[in-house]
Amino acid sequence: MTLSPNEGKIRVASTYLTTTGMTQLAKRLSPLARPSFPWFAHFIGWTLGITAFAGLVATLSSNEPYMFVVGGFFAIFVAWIPAAVITYVVGKVRARVWRERQGEWDASNERLQAAYFCARDDVIVNEHEAQRPEDFIAELFRPAAA
Repeated sequence: MTLSPNEGKIRVASTYLTTTGMTQLAKRLSPLARPSFPWFAHFIGWTLGITAFAGLVATLSSNEPYMFVVGGFFAIFVAWIPAAVITYVVGKVRARVWRERQGEWDASNERLQAAYFCARDDVIVNEHEAQRPEDFIAELFRPAAA
């Protein structure tokens, strides 16, 4: 009787993509999150920055300390539009970098899906190399996570 080279192994893709509940194995074999531009973080950052600047200007122009708070609350509504525009522009300027990172992630994810998991030895086997799942994924996604 001849055994196939992948006897006793399961594809990594079928483990983490078809699991209905998040098992321990699926957690160990899941790739890192796909990188994307942090729209929300940029929007909040620019909103708070513009708001703080407007509040500071209101305080300095009125010589009343409470105007910082009043100016800040007023400016937060005025800051939303410039913050959204700045975030959009920064996102468009940095789009090439994020596309490159996503391309690296996609290539790493394809390599992960092509690998096999051996439950007996608790290793991922890919192109004649065997590693622990955590080490394999950390090495595979290192460039995309940077």
